[in-house]
Amino acid sequence: MNKTNAGYLVKWYGGGTLLVILPVVIGFAIKNSILVSLAFVLAVGVVVVVPMLIKNNMEKKALELEKGFDNKGFSYQFKFTSNSGVFYFDKVMGRVGVVWKNNPFELQFLDLSKITDIHTNDGKQLNGTSLVSCQFNLEGKKMKIYTLRVSNGQLSMKDPRVLEAISKADQLCEVLKAAKQKI
Repeated sequence: MNKTNAGYLVKWYGGGTLLVILPVVIGFAIKNSILVSLAFVLAVGVVVVVPMLIKNNMEKKALELEKGFDNKGFSYQFKFTSNSGVFYFDKVMGRVGVVWKNNPFELQFLDLSKITDIHTNDGKQLNGTSLVSCQFNLEGKKMKIYTLRVSNGQLSMKDPRVLEAISKADQLCEVLKAAKQKI
């Protein structure tokens, strides 16, 4: 399984880096502080915008790939978009397909025998939460599929959105466990 396509990342981040380096070099060469300031603004833009563009591209590529799933004999009952990829769960055949953020050109299947420690993380802190996820270890790396992310503050553990997110995370964990048992 190839989660990262180096050429793809070089294209995105390399282009952004050139946009930053060019004004710095020219600015220092002609002693123009405006160009150096522009480079700083561009650097912030690259750090903020490129990850958003990569995620947007992942979602578009995943939608394109979905059209060909039937030709590959893959159907799914659940689909979840996480920060690291788009996950497709086939409860019937016990398979999990994923389109990774850093390699969105193909549907790859997780080796379920290498998945361990499947559980729901409700992210409870004091009386609330800002994150709910289905967590598991894949080849020793912790993976999270978020069902709730709150960027500003926390929600009460009794909030309907939190309860729904916990239910979805539980459902995802059960699907993963059931798929793992089928191997």
